[in-house]
Amino acid sequence: VQKIFNYYLAGASLGKIVDTLFDSGIPSPTGNPKWTRAAIDKLLSDAKYIPLVGFELYSDVQFEKERRYNIDYDRAGHPRKTTRFHSTIELYKVSSSNTMLFKEEICVTGPSVLGYRAVQ
Repeated sequence: VQKIFNYYLAGASLGKIVDTLFDSGIPSPTGNPKWTRAAIDKLLSDAKYIPLVGFELYSDVQFEKERRYNIDYDRAGHPRKTTRFHSTIELYKVSSSNTMLFKEEICVTGPSVLGYRAVQ
């Protein structure tokens, strides 16, 4: 358990921790040879491990988990994954004769979206 907390704080992803435990031959609590990311995530969040790892390490992992958390919620409260890089640019819908039809400002992750030409 201590190793799992330390791996996570050292920057290992849940998947990397799963692979490390499997390569080390450490079975999951259910006896399966391979852990799941969900099991690692649950273990890292479970306060019952505070006596084993100490309050400081447990707290550090909780802050790190919050820092890595990448799910956002829309206005209706539904979870949605946010984009990694936000760039506000002006998009112009251009006809085949290069005449600007309309302009729109949106947040995208790439240089062009569905026939729009990006101008920064």
